[in-house]
Order: sequence, then structure tokens, then C-alpha cells
Amino acid sequence: MEPGAVRTTGLTELIAALWRWGVPVVGWAEVEDGIVLLADGGATAFVPRQRLGERTDSVAWSVALQLPRRRVLDTPSSALLVPRFNERELAWLRFMRWLRERERLARAESA
Repeated sequence: MEPGAVRTTGLTELIAALWRWGVPVVGWAEVEDGIVLLADGGATAFVPRQRLGERTDSVAWSVALQLPRRRVLDTPSSALLVPRFNERELAWLRFMRWLRERERLARAESA
């Protein structure tokens, strides 16, 4: 499957299931072997391409265990409403999260 060829119906079902379980997915990126879901707060979870064809509830449950839960009031109706990032943008977002965490730890150590 070529990059950009993720089935958005399966992705929409996965994102909606995660939102229902209290895991707000705020973005996603297609990578070589699958997709990376970005959760509220900067956490990420990788979903291998072969898992995208499995039962949505099973995949969503395994992903939900990797991500923090929050109170969610509304779910997106389509994966197209959730921002899609490319690999470069994903790397930048991960760097920014790492930098924020590093600064938080430095402040905690100096206190």
C-alpha cells in the first residue's frame, strides 16, 4: 500500500472508538509500516499496517492501553476531520514533546 493510501473508513472507526473510550486522537500520520496516532497531550501510539484490517474494537483497546485517557464530550465523525501529519511534522511534534518533558524535569530538579 502506498503512502497516502490508508483506508479512512477503518481509521475513522478506530479514532471514533478511541474517543468513545476517553482517548482523544488529535492527529495521525502515515508511516512506512502503519500509522501513528497522536493523542491529546502529545502521547503517540503506533498501529502496524496489518492491524488496520483487524476488528476495530480489538485494535482500539490495545491502542487505548498505550495512551492517556481524558474526559471526552464529542467524537469526530470522520478521520478527515482529524489533522493528518507527514513524517517530518511527526518528528517535529515528537521533538517538541521531548523538549517540554526535559524542561519539566529540569524545573522539578531545581525546585
